[in-house]
Amino acid sequence: MRELESEKRELEVCVEMRELEPKMRELVVCVREERAQAGDERARAGEERARAGEERARAGEERARAGEERARAGEERARAGEERARAGEERARAGEERARAGEERARAGEERARAGEERARAGEERARAGEERARAGEERARAGEERARAGEERARAGEERARAGEERARAGEERARAGEERARAGEERARAGEERARAGEERARAEPQPQEPASMKRTALLSGREHLLFYGRLKNLKDSDLDQAVEESLKSVNLLRGGVSDNPAGKYSGGLDPASRMNLWTVIKRAKTNSAIILTTHSM
Repeated sequence: MRELESEKRELEVCVEMRELEPKMRELVVCVREERAQAGDERARAGEERARAGEERARAGEERARAGEERARAGEERARAGEERARAGEERARAGEERARAGEERARAGEERARAGEERARAGEERARAGEERARAGEERARAGEERARAGEERARAGEERARAGEERARAGEERARAGEERARAGEERARAGEERARAGEERARAEPQPQEPASMKRTALLSGREHLLFYGRLKNLKDSDLDQAVEESLKSVNLLRGGVSDNPAGKYSGGLDPASRMNLWTVIKRAKTNSAIILTTHSM
């Protein structure tokens, strides 16, 4: 019985649900329509806020243009034009998106409302960005004016430097002329010095020669062996013949004893004892058997 009663209640509930189903459907449709209408209202409000934001953005762009014109930056205006063209394309794309969103309003009213709010925020951001660009344009205008003033100052300073450079150039030309005059005077002095030098050489040739030439002072640093090697080479003696002739000459005048032949000739004694003198005459007589010998006094 309990089971029958429960089944009866379930049947009654099902009948009641079937009777209420059309009303519930109507209620759901009404709720959806109301939500859609509310979403449309929110979307319209968002679009209004977006339009207001765009208006503020346009006003900011106008202020930015004015600042850019004062800054005389044609290139910046071109860039701003490109940015506005891009913004126009973005707005066109947003319009297409809004058209598509219009087709889907019934389904996504709440999404459109949210999107409207986001666009409103974006419009406000664009408005703020426009104001910032306007302020930046004004700053650039001021900076442009400052640069213009600084350019005029630099131009004046450049003119002053140019004048100073011309003065220095004139002074340099004067110094160059004076230097040429000094160079000519120096050449004249050089020619006079050459003339005096030639006159001095002529006088030197005409003067009597000293008994000890300068070459004797240099050769006094050579040893007896080095003297004989030098004059032997002048007589075209070479190798063993030269060494043999040097040894025989040193031996004939007794210079091989105690290494005297390797001492500087300037340190040799200026006179000869009788035995050494007789030995030297013997060497000279032996040498003149097949040679002509000229005896002189001093260095004549």
